[in-house]
Amino acid sequence: MLPERQVLWRVGGFGDDYYPPSSVWYWENAHRGPSSHCFFQMITKGEGLYTDDHERTVVPAGSAMLFAYGERSTYGKSPGSTKGLHTKWVGLLGLGVQEHWASLRKRHGSVIDIRGNEQITSGMDRLHELAAPRGTNDPVEMAAAAHDFVMALFRHAHDVRYAVQSPVERAVEQLLRNPTVGWSLKEVAAEHQVSREHLTRVFTKRVGKPPGQVLNEARLRRALHLLRNTALPVYEVARQSGFASAHTMARRVKQETNMSPMSVRELSG
Repeated sequence: MLPERQVLWRVGGFGDDYYPPSSVWYWENAHRGPSSHCFFQMITKGEGLYTDDHERTVVPAGSAMLFAYGERSTYGKSPGSTKGLHTKWVGLLGLGVQEHWASLRKRHGSVIDIRGNEQITSGMDRLHELAAPRGTNDPVEMAAAAHDFVMALFRHAHDVRYAVQSPVERAVEQLLRNPTVGWSLKEVAAEHQVSREHLTRVFTKRVGKPPGQVLNEARLRRALHLLRNTALPVYEVARQSGFASAHTMARRVKQETNMSPMSVRELSG
């Protein structure tokens, strides 16, 4: 079992740095470690540059770079920049941080505009305060603050993405995020004021499967998990899995396993 200090989320490093106009600031992450060390580097003044295998991105003041040690990425001052650069950063470690970081970046990219979001900037200030030599350094308090900070990043990135999405893209996101909610395709389409046919076309093009199939597969997986790992009544398993009724769930379970829900439960017990 890992010791608590390695499990809980914590600050692995932090800084508030200024680089004069004539200075050079450049880092390659490929040979830095540990690979579980994830960084949030915000440009507060000047202009940075972030590069990975996919693209080269100019990072203006008010935006932040998200990266991790051990990956093929670089960051620093824009070449030829005649301006000074001010950056504020924090590095996070702990069980699950790397997976959260990868999920956030896969969904929203490695450069995020955070202008106007005081929750993120104050959250980083709080992490600096806790990790400072005169800070409390309480591991539980720091873990909670680190989690709140990362969740604020997720919420902000989602809100930014949602603001530029079309109604049908928002409908697709809703279905993908919550496939086991018991709504119908018709209800989601109506909520976003798009036709069910248009939603089906866009969803299928993006995911590679029609929405009905994706929802049914997700609901069946959820139902089988609950049947095998809980003592919930069958009707409650159906409700929590998004099926319209226990009868509908039983039919899908039978098609998949050739067993009734109770037989699935008894076999797993």
